[in-house]
Formats: sequence, C-alpha cells, structure tokens
Amino acid sequence: MTRWIDPPPVEVPASFSDLNLPPLVAQTLVRRGISDVTAARAFLHPDTLPSTPFPGIEKAVEVISQYIGDTDPSLSYSSVRRKLLICIWGDFDVDGQSSTTLLVQAFQALQANVMYYIPVRGKESHGVHVQTLKEIIDNGASLIVTCDTGITAHAAIDYANSRGVDVVVTDHHDPGETLPNAKAIVNPKLLPEGHLLANLAGVGVAYKLAEALLDTRHLTPDSLLDLVALGLIADVALLKGETRSLTQKGIHALRTTQRLGLRVMAELSQTVLETANEETIGFTFAPRLNALGRLGNANPVVELLTTNDHARVRVLATMIEGLNAQRRLLTTQVYEAAEEQLRENPELLNEPAIILAHQNWPGGVVGIVANRLVDRYHKPALLLTESEDGILRGSARSVEGLHITEAITANQDLLLGFGGHPMAAGLALHKENLAAFRRGLGRAIESQMGKIVRQAPTLQIDAWLGLNEVNFELATALESLSPFGAGNPSLVFATPRVQLKSVGTIGKAREHLRLVVEDENGDLQRIMWWSGAGEQLPEEGSKFDIAYSVRASTYRGEKQLTLQFEDFRVVEEAPLTVKEKLLEIVDCRLKGLKVENLRSDVLIWAEGAEKSKGRSRFELNPADEFAIYTSPPSPVDLKNAIDVVKPTKIYFFAVPPAEEKAEAFINRLAGLCKYALNQRGGKATLEEFAAATAARESTVQLGLEWLAAGGHLTVQTEDNRIELSPQKPEANPYLQAELFTALKGALNETAAYRKYLSTASDLKGMIERSLEVGHV
Repeated sequence: MTRWIDPPPVEVPASFSDLNLPPLVAQTLVRRGISDVTAARAFLHPDTLPSTPFPGIEKAVEVISQYIGDTDPSLSYSSVRRKLLICIWGDFDVDGQSSTTLLVQAFQALQANVMYYIPVRGKESHGVHVQTLKEIIDNGASLIVTCDTGITAHAAIDYANSRGVDVVVTDHHDPGETLPNAKAIVNPKLLPEGHLLANLAGVGVAYKLAEALLDTRHLTPDSLLDLVALGLIADVALLKGETRSLTQKGIHALRTTQRLGLRVMAELSQTVLETANEETIGFTFAPRLNALGRLGNANPVVELLTTNDHARVRVLATMIEGLNAQRRLLTTQVYEAAEEQLRENPELLNEPAIILAHQNWPGGVVGIVANRLVDRYHKPALLLTESEDGILRGSARSVEGLHITEAITANQDLLLGFGGHPMAAGLALHKENLAAFRRGLGRAIESQMGKIVRQAPTLQIDAWLGLNEVNFELATALESLSPFGAGNPSLVFATPRVQLKSVGTIGKAREHLRLVVEDENGDLQRIMWWSGAGEQLPEEGSKFDIAYSVRASTYRGEKQLTLQFEDFRVVEEAPLTVKEKLLEIVDCRLKGLKVENLRSDVLIWAEGAEKSKGRSRFELNPADEFAIYTSPPSPVDLKNAIDVVKPTKIYFFAVPPAEEKAEAFINRLAGLCKYALNQRGGKATLEEFAAATAARESTVQLGLEWLAAGGHLTVQTEDNRIELSPQKPEANPYLQAELFTALKGALNETAAYRKYLSTASDLKGMIERSLEVGHV
C-alpha cells in the first residue's frame, strides 16, 4: 500500500514578494530547493536563459565542416577529403529518431550531401553494427556522425577507421572504461558534474552540434526546437539546467510548428497543437513514434518529419496510427500479465526493484510496461523476455534519484551486454544468472538509495484541497512551474473523505475510467483514471481520500480542466449490509452430471465447439440458476459473467476446450475471417469470434493483427466491430513476430487458468474471492 507524505511546512523568503507568485507556486519552489530570487526567475522563465556553448565541440565542427565544403579557412583540420557523403547513424527510439531528423535537416540547410540510417529493431539492436556499416561505406559514405548512440561502439569505429572513414560521435549514454577512437566525441557524460548541459538527451546533444555548425554560416537553429522537445520529453531527460530551457523553448515551438508530419499526426489523433505541453508529447507523439521504432522500421520517420509532400505525409502518419493501435494491444497484454505475476507473488513488491520475466513477452513493448509499473508502484522496474536460446533481454526504467545504469553496471559480470543512462537501460543475460542478478541489483540500488527502497512506495502530496478549489485559476498558476517531468514532477493534490458517485468507461477499448466524486461540502469533480479499467475501486458508500494531478487542456476546441487519478485510501468503510441471498455452488467437475439434465430454466454458458449447448458470455442475462459449462478464458471473464447473471446457484462444469497452439488458433481464426468475407461482406464482431473460439477478445485481436501484419488481409477494428477486406497490405515481419510471441503468451495464460479451474479445491471460496476483489 502506498504511503502518503503530507507537504512539509515551509517559509517563503520575503524577497519572493517581487515575483508576485500565488502562494502555492512560491511554496512549491521552496520545497523543491529554490529559495533564491534569481534561481526562481531562471526556473520560472527558462526560455529567457542564453544558450550555453558545449565545451570542446569545436573539434566536431572542424571535422564535419571539411566534409560539407566552403569551410572557414581558419580551421586547421587537414585530413584529405576523398568523398563528401555524410551518413547520420541514429537509433530507433524517439530520442534517436528526433536526433537523426534534426541533424539531417541541419546538414541539408548547410547543403551537405547527407544520408541517414536507423537500425531496424526486428533484426538489429541499439548501437552501430559493423555489417550494416560496411554496406554504408561500400555505398560511398566518407564520414559517419552518430546521434544517441556510439559511445561504446569500439569495434564499429575501429572498422570505419580501417576503411579510411572518419567518425564523429554524439551521444548521451554512459561511456565505458575507454572511449572509442573517433575523430571527435560530444557527450554530456564527459562534462563536469553539475554543468548546465550535463542532463541533455541525445537530441539535445545533436542540437548543440547543429547550433555550432549553423553558427559558422550565420544560420539559426530555431526551426529545430520542436524536434528537441520531442526527444527530451520522450527520453525522460532530467529537466534541469539547459535541458529544461530547451524543453520549454521546444514546446513553445511545437505549438506553432509548420512541420507537416507533426501537424498531420496531431490531426489524426485529434490533438490541439496550439495548447501542446509535455503531456502532448508524452501521450500522443512519443507513443506513436515509438511504435514505429519498436514494431517496424523507424527510418521513414525522417521523411515524415522533413517532407512537405502532403500525400506522402498522410500515408506515413496513417501507417503510424495503425502501428500505435497494435502497440497498445501488445502493451495491454504484457501489462496484464505483469500485474498477474505480482498478484501471484506479492513479495516481489518488497524488493528494491520490480524484476519480472516471461518467455512470451514481445520485446518491443517491455520498456513501455516497465514505465507503467514505475508510475504505479513508484519503484524501479525491469522486464525481461526470454528467447529460445535461453537468453533474457529487456528494459529497465528508474525513479528519480536512482542511476539505474550504474546499478546495473555493478553487476556487469553477470551480463552479456547492457547500456543506458540514469533513467533507463537495456540489458541481456543468461537465464540461469537471473537470481544472482536480482540479488546484486538490489544491493546496488540500496547502496545508492538506502533501505528506503524496501519500504512501501510513497506518494508526495503537495497540498490538500476542497474540490471547489480545483479550477482554471489553479491550473493556470501551475503552468508557471511547467514543463513537468523528471526532476520537476507534476504537483499532486488530495481531497479528504470523498465518496464515489459514478463510474464510466471511455477509450477505444474502454480501458479508462471516468470517476465522479463528491467531497463533504457537496462539491463534485470528474477524475480520469487512465488505464484504470479492471482496477479495484472503493466500495459504494465508503469514504476515501483521493489524490490527483490537475491540468488545463483543450479538446476539440473547448478548454477543459482535467483531473488525473493518482491514488486513493479508504478512511471509512461502507456500512455492512446483510446479503439477501447466499450463493450456492454445485461442483459438477468430473461428477458425471450432464448439462443436458439441468432444468430448462437454468442459464447455460457455453462457447467454442460446445456453443450449441447454451449462450456465449456476451448473450447472458440475469437468472437465478447459472451453469458455467465452458471453462472461462480468464478471471475477468468469469467475474463479468457472474456480475451480469447475478445467480443464487451456480453449476460449475468448467469443461476446457481442446488446447490449441498458436498456429492452430490462427488457422481457425483465418477460417472465421474467410467465412465473414464470403458470407457477410467482411463484417463481424470481436464478440462473435471470441465466442466461436472460446478465447479472450484480446487474444482474438492479437490473431487478427497477426494476419494483417503477415499481409494476408486488411483488418480494421473499432470498439467491438471488425471490418475485413481481401486487399493484402504490405507485410511487416518484425511486427508479425512480436504479435506471434504475444499470441503464444495469451493462449498459454488461458490454458494455465483453465487447468487451475479444473483442479481448484476450494471452488466456492475461489468464486467468492473473485467477486470481492475483481480477480481470481
């Protein structure tokens, strides 16, 4: 259970009166260590701070200028120039994408002969790879400029040197024990601690290089600032020093950007650019661009963000929307599986870091899920997926104050490889080393943060408010503290002793909750609980404290106030009520009782090959007596069915359908699709396919997306509706592999749950617990 920490009392300096700040803003500055007026002005208006030159960047400018031409004669670099083609080598996450785009745009402005390459995640990992580098050099590249990568690429850079090709490294990841043999290296990790540029992400480093290069031609880098904001926010850069300044400038630039790719992405996602903030990047642009890098080929993003071809931009942006929908599906599947592991092994939450592994988790989304676990449990999280060769690969996400890459480095003798920065890292290790790594990482985290990491997670409350105090005036005052992010978290408010008045679901998959709460003064507020569907809610009639953040936004042209759920704690239980009816459970498993012998008024739940024996879970209605014939595919489906029927007596058969491997499931699903195409004009519903296969709806959707990713047919889903077309889309083998891994995991989870249902000894207790807490 999360422990809430009340705001400590503070004394605001008298000199702050010159700033004319609302009391809450002034108190927040002091609580965050800013008690000097000059520092407060710099924090509140970072966009007014002058640009800081990157120490030693002159060497990189000197080398690159030789390959651009028309160089300043005062430059002394004398290497013989044989070829002019420059290759920008980037990375497939948003920081790498934006860095690559930024340098390509800057080099084009300098009239350089430039190409670019971003590794394809499905066949390569992060970093500079010799085989691909060889092809690029064979095709004429004479200078390699890396961005968001390269600081540990010793072998690749040595190879380039052996071919007479120069390399300039721009990166922000932690260097190894030795630096690569590049002509120039620009990395903030090599700067003194506390330097204004020390927290730059890859795109920030690329921007400082572009700024220095453009300055040699008396050009300004202002048109690049929107890209800077994308990368800094997406990479969770620490918003201090010039990183905060660049982020604020970049967000302001984003609001008026003329970059066609971003404008079309905003249109397709119904986003208002004019009021964009860091949440717009974090929840709209970054997930979509990351989907391209995780599930496809990120190279087209450079074209998306640089071209003015309207038709091409719309094609690319629409493709990204589709990949983002598939990314959400995969993320949900892995997140639910991760939460199930934690429910089964709650002691894992007492460790310094949450470390989970599974052989059927698609590697492209484990980092996203790790981040969600950090947000929920306020602890570092590491998710690993197991490959067929027994190697675990995954991603780690950190909390403020913990340098996760340093903690991982302390255990490098157990690893096959790793890399990262303070807030995120990637790693690989043999499966048999996981237990030792878990212990070693825990010790390393404790050495940085102390024993506090083994205690219950905490939530800092910034102020207690009545619901009537939450208004646009408050939201406007908070904006002076933005942008929020690492190093400057959003403020969290709390209201005591509220009651839940109503709950609604929203979102394409009904995955979000809209809560309406009422405080003791009778004031009401709506609070959004993102991805809250399926979470435990306070009981009706109970009183609870609720924590939330506040933001003003614009949706479809209308200004609105958004309260975002953070946590709740019950302070007064709901009055006890006497149950009118007791639930009777009749265990029919292996007892010889046939469902056909039940009375005709008994409602029977049957699916798959046994569908003719009763109704599917989507056709149920209230009834006194309820027979569960087909074994439910998940705990949620069991609970939902009982909630709908509200029986007083349950006949529990739980006959498991024949277990299917992924290949057989796909074949059966393809048959259903063929029937829908031939007999129903391609129209169907997820519910129909789920009932026909006795599978979860999410499993059916994974199978449909696999068919589409393989180029077999076009699939469009919206809410419950499916529209199929025989038109064959372009195949995406990388996405198809990720979907197949997730599909195997979903089918295995259903099979394991059905096996549990067939042998559970305390059947009545199991069912009653599922109704009380929302899961079995």
